[in-house]
Amino acid sequence: MKESEIETEIDKAANKANEYIEKKLSGFNRNIKVRVDEKELYFKIENSNVERTNKEEKTDITISMSAETMKALVSEKLSLLEAYATKKVKVKAKIQDLLYLNRLL
Repeated sequence: MKESEIETEIDKAANKANEYIEKKLSGFNRNIKVRVDEKELYFKIENSNVERTNKEEKTDITISMSAETMKALVSEKLSLLEAYATKKVKVKAKIQDLLYLNRLL
């Protein structure tokens, strides 16, 4: 998958996530690095909104996956829970953040 396609898929996922996050993660403000293959993109969850940023700030959470997994998640052929359980998605975060993110699953 081309780098521009990866960015497009990630943007689609962020847009889909906004509504869900608004309900589930009120008050959860974090900087997130998403790594898809070798491409790194940065997001900020603030006031229940996901925004893509162009700069790396202090990263609270790192989420890693392959481009294939990202595409399957966006197309809903794979659930986030299944991807996490089968280690297709890896999350590096403090235990408090992992427990909070558990609300998404």
